Amino acid sequence: TWNHDFPIYSGSHQGEWDVCADCHVQPNNFAIFECIFCHEHNQNDMDDEHQGVSGYVYQSSACYSCHPDGEEHPFNPFEKLDRVR
Repeated sequence: TWNHDFPIYSGSHQGEWDVCADCHVQPNNFAIFECIFCHEHNQNDMDDEHQGVSGYVYQSSACYSCHPDGEEHPFNPFEKLDRVR
């Protein structure tokens, strides 16, 4: 087994999953992961919450790009968000 710490397993996500496969959906390729399978991350809610966020897409890699620690961040409409492209 691989025992390590990583940023997303902290804050509100601490203790939220038990096995790597909960997020890493392709065995033997841990570069592939999903954040949006959780019930609180359904697309309609996320689309509503991200209205006006430049470059927003409902995609796990985009979620992780803006939220590497798993925390919700207030949106500043004057900040250009080039991170999600």
